Parts: sequence; structure tokens; C-alpha cells
Amino acid sequence: MPTKTVIHYKSTRSSSLTSTFANALTSGYAQDGGLFVPNVIPQFSAAELEEMKGMSFDELAYAVLRPFVPSNEIGDDDFKSIIASSFSLFHSENRVELSQPGGAEGIQISELFHGPTFCFKDFGLQLLTQFISYFTKGEEKRTLILSTTGDTGPAALAGVKHCANPNLNAMCFYPAGQISDFQRRQMTCLLSSPNIVVVEFEGSGDDMDAPIKNLQSDKEFMQKTGLAGVNSYNIGRPLSQMVHYFWTIFRALENPTNVANKVSKLNIVIPTGAMGNITACYLSKLSGLPINSIAAATNLNDVTYRTFNFGDLSRNPTMHMTLSDAINIQIPYNMERILYYKSGGDEVRVKKWMEGVYDDGKIRVEDEFVDIIKEEFKSERVTDEELKDTMKKYKDNYEYYADPHTCVAIKCAEKIGWVGADTCVMSTASPCKFEESVVKCLGEEGWKDYYENVCPSYSKSVPSGSTSDKFEKIGNLEESQKVWEERTRHIILSRFFTVEE
Repeated sequence: MPTKTVIHYKSTRSSSLTSTFANALTSGYAQDGGLFVPNVIPQFSAAELEEMKGMSFDELAYAVLRPFVPSNEIGDDDFKSIIASSFSLFHSENRVELSQPGGAEGIQISELFHGPTFCFKDFGLQLLTQFISYFTKGEEKRTLILSTTGDTGPAALAGVKHCANPNLNAMCFYPAGQISDFQRRQMTCLLSSPNIVVVEFEGSGDDMDAPIKNLQSDKEFMQKTGLAGVNSYNIGRPLSQMVHYFWTIFRALENPTNVANKVSKLNIVIPTGAMGNITACYLSKLSGLPINSIAAATNLNDVTYRTFNFGDLSRNPTMHMTLSDAINIQIPYNMERILYYKSGGDEVRVKKWMEGVYDDGKIRVEDEFVDIIKEEFKSERVTDEELKDTMKKYKDNYEYYADPHTCVAIKCAEKIGWVGADTCVMSTASPCKFEESVVKCLGEEGWKDYYENVCPSYSKSVPSGSTSDKFEKIGNLEESQKVWEERTRHIILSRFFTVEE
């Protein structure tokens, strides 16, 4: 076992506010509005890492996550059962597949899209929903609540369905016109379940965050409904996603080029929205995984790029509509966790930064901290034209179809100058989810070639349905959010608890 194991979880804004693992997962946010982090980071020795290389993915998941979950909360046998169930729906026995389209000297691509909903969020949300279902005991009911820019929703709802727990419900929101038709169908086809509600709202991807956070601040409502947020502010998400980094690093270092060049650490490039995947990568590095630098690849919704490079943590006045819509984020939840760790756990400063950005949308991270961030993190911003060129290049030169978000990461790596086998791009979704964007990049013939020859057959039969409700804008955003919050409260109580108030 690692030299350190987690005893409890604490808030990024107050180390005195502590929580069990179960409470951290079923609360989402900490009571002070901060995000939960483990009280210590388990440390894996070189010998332990060497032993882990030979494990199956499920065995590796147990070895990586066991130190983060106190055994008095989940015993060993139950833990192994949760892991086995969580990954039973994956289409690849390895769970993760590694590709190298450019040949032996090119970058490696870690394909994280072989799960039930064809995106990396299956890793975090299959486990998280299983954990929460495990902690939903007896007659207690739990209501998962989330907002999605395309991938979180299908993965979370598929997880709830797979749990088959009649006391586990879910309410999911998505912004109208800002997700792909495939993603919309993935969610609405699950509406035959009495445990699931899907709502379309008018606005940008972040606009439901405030109503959801307000509901989670209402102690009486939380207690009555068992409300639990499962967006990536929930610590269960980045913890669960650590496993695919361990698997990826172990396999990528076995690459003959890396072996010949005696490469001992890898650079990682990640398409970046809410920063949950970057947080998982950084936690993996802190626990001993041999990672060199981590790059955040953003589109024109570039708050992570601006923060990492210039300390500008200000919210864009408008959301840019891009071809990589799953990373259209204006305020990434997990920036708080990265700033917490890079400031040495300075909870006072973290609270000041994050309250500032949520209050008026503008904050500056001091230069001294930007310099510290740059020691381990890089970031580049990628335009839609650069994305198009990258997708076409990989299709024409290598016969490899990369989804729009993977193309953002590949171009980011090129702009940084990371072009060899010692760099691994995390491919976060399958192109099958983004027909509209692929057509804009490669044309109808390009999509037809992909669909007929490469697209997984099991993705071709996703039916469609209608949303449970639609939230329209009423006045300005603040006025709309107040109405949306009350409507959400009413729907949860009337649908899942058969009471009006």
C-alpha cells in the first residue's frame, strides 16, 4: 500500500471543514462553496508502480483508488464488485486503446472513448454513480443533478440506468443548440425510465450552474431530496479518472521509441473544458505517476489558457460557439482545485480568487502563482480553422479519424512543439458523436467514409425522444436563473417524491 492513505476529505476554502468520502460524493460541493480534496495524496513507490504495470485495467483501478477510499466506508469485496460493474459495459477489454497515427516517431493518442456512451466521462461517471448508489441505503432516495455541454449527460444517465436502483434518480440539463444531435438522442432515449428527467434550457453551457449550486446550498431541500451534483466539481469524478492515466502512462512508456530513447516521463495534452480531466492527471502526477508537463488545450472559450499563461481568470462576456462544443466552458469548476494545489493549499487566497470570479467574473491571479503554474502546466488556444486543418491532415495523411476535441489537443501539442512519442494526447470522445462538426471539417463524403468504414456499429442504433421540459429565458440571465431554480425544485419534488412542495 502507498505510504499515505486518505482519512477524510476537506474543502479547498477551509481545511477545518472535513467530510467522509460518502458525504463528499453525495454532497458535490462543500458547505462553504468550495470543492472537496483528499486530506493527503497517497504516494505510490517505484516498486508499487512497477507491480501495477502488469495488472488488468480493473485490477489497476482497485490498486489506484483503494487508498483514496477509507475501508470502513467501502470494504474490499464491495469495492471490487463496484469496479467490475462499472467497467462491464465497455466495448474494449483494455478499456483504453493506444494509437500512433503518425508512425513510430509521432505522438501517441490514448483513446478514452470505448465506454458505453463513447467518451472519457464513462470512466468517471460509471464509477461515481455506482459509488452513490452504494451509499443510497434502505428507503433513502437520492437525486443526481447535472448540467451538460454534451458528454457528461449521456454518461451520467447511462450510469444511473446501469445501477438499476429504484431509489436513484437523475435530472439533467443541456443548453439548446449547443450539443450534437447524437448526444441529445443519447439522453432522450433514456426517458422511458421513471428515474430520469432531461431538460433543455436557453443559454450557454454554464448558465444552469448557479441554480444547481443554490439548490445544493439549501440544507432542507438537500435533506428532503438527497440532492447530489455529479458534474466534475464532485471529487468522485477526477478520482475515478485517475485510473486511465495510470493505464495510459504504463502502456505509452512501453512504446519502442520511448524505450530506445530511455524516456522515463511523458507529456500529456488534454482537451480542456471544466478541467476535471486535468485535475485527474495532476492528482496522478502528485501520487507518483511519471508525468512531465501537462498541457490544457482550449478553443476560443479560453479561460484556462488565459489563466495559465497570464493569470487572467476572467469570464468571457459571451460564449463562443465552436466545432469543439463539449469544451465550451466559461468558468471551469476544477480551476479551484488546481489553484489550491499550486498555491500550496492557500485556502484564503483560493476563496478570494473563486468568489471573485463567480461574483463579478473578473479576477487576476498574481504573477508569482502564474510562474508556479507554468512550471508544470502549459496551454494553447486552438481556432476552428486550425481544428479543421488538423482533422483533415490526420484523415488524409494517416487515415485516422480524430474527433473535434482530440483535434484541438493535437494542434495544441504541435503549437507547443511536442511532436514525438514522449507526448500523449488524450482522445476524449469518438467522432461518431459529432457528425455535424465532422461534416464541416471533412465534408459529406468524409463523414460517409467514416460512418461506413470506421464508425462502431453499436453506435448506429441510438433512438431519439423528446425532452421532459424546456426552460426559456425570462428577462436577463439572473431573472431566468431564479425561475429555473424554482421550476427545478418543483419538478424534482413532483416527479420523484410525488409532492408539490
